[in-house]
Amino acid sequence: MSARSKIDCALGTITPITTGKGIRYRLRATIDGRRESLGCFDAIDEARAQSQAYFELLHDHSKSLTVAAWGERWLDDREQRGTHRSTKDTRALWERHVFSSGLASLTLRTVKQRHVQEWIRELSTQRASHGARIGKPLAEQTVRNALNALSSAFSDAVGAGKASGNPCKGVRVPRQARTDEDWTYLTNDEIRAVFDLPDLPAKQRTAFAVAIYTGIRAGEIWGLHWEDVDFEEREILVRYSFDGPTKGGKVRRIPMLPPVFEKLALWRRRDDVTRAAGLVFHARDGAMHTKGYDAQWAKKWRSTAGVRADVRFHDLRHTCASHLIMGTWGRAWRLEEVQVVLGHASRTTTERYARLAPDSIRRVANEAIEQWSDDSKAALGLVNDWSTPISPYTQVLEKTEPPIRVELMTYGLRNRCSTN
Repeated sequence: MSARSKIDCALGTITPITTGKGIRYRLRATIDGRRESLGCFDAIDEARAQSQAYFELLHDHSKSLTVAAWGERWLDDREQRGTHRSTKDTRALWERHVFSSGLASLTLRTVKQRHVQEWIRELSTQRASHGARIGKPLAEQTVRNALNALSSAFSDAVGAGKASGNPCKGVRVPRQARTDEDWTYLTNDEIRAVFDLPDLPAKQRTAFAVAIYTGIRAGEIWGLHWEDVDFEEREILVRYSFDGPTKGGKVRRIPMLPPVFEKLALWRRRDDVTRAAGLVFHARDGAMHTKGYDAQWAKKWRSTAGVRADVRFHDLRHTCASHLIMGTWGRAWRLEEVQVVLGHASRTTTERYARLAPDSIRRVANEAIEQWSDDSKAALGLVNDWSTPISPYTQVLEKTEPPIRVELMTYGLRNRCSTN
């Protein structure tokens, strides 16, 4: 056996190392997700015995480790490391939906997929105890977020040797039947009404413009730094949110449309001082705005501008996507282009806006109806409804049919046969 060759054992590996006193045996293992040294020994048998002892100790402890106990350790560790975003949200999900459930008292090794499925069914029937949905059933996305939080904890438990598998894999959140959509957007008239407000402060005017014309998330707006606003290239580098990185953990570049460029330039030079660093929008103490801050959109400016009460601050993001798709501000953008701007990991998320795009199905229907007789269209009430363009940038071309010509059949006789 040569020095430095690793030997597998009950827990971790044993590596022979050459020292001034000869060859010794170092025992290392991964415990709670960290690679640790468990000591050096004069004989390989001593290292193996120590490995077995550690293995039995950890194995016996993990047998009695409950979901609640692991959850506390897991959440504390994530908060201490500071490498994960939305740790506060994750802890809130655990406190509201996991610690108080029947899963909490079960040990990690006894939780099966059926336990998680039962927990999901219970969550789907619960009613919200806080926020805008108080008294209403938990939103489908909330249930999905809770499942993801539990699944992440189990994945790390498996990696740390505390659980034999992740029982959350394969569990699906039941779809909630809806008769309406859970988002909306500002119309062109409403956008004008907002920016026509004479007493709208410069900070709100700029923040609303960034939200409407870039579509970046609230956390990304309040986490925006002047160093990431490139006036020469006319683009914004999006890389921060409330808890550090962006939601998808990816940096993306957003083009600045003229309204954003103009208002950010003015906001940057306010009070005769040109800013080159720091937060673009900060609280009075200079710190970043906390989650839930909306620049008084819901409290004051939405109603002052006469905007519908169901338009949330987050819907300003939907406003950008909607008008890009519709081509309100120029060429109609494709779904994949909007996906990049919004930072959606999946095209499926962006497809909610597809109904606003030029609709090929309706265009085909228009062409089919054009083939019908006027009497048939009139009988069905389609003459006026279907003769107008579908959208400002999708025109149904009127077809000019040539006059019908009837040629009598002469069976090849041509001039040799009289048709009179």
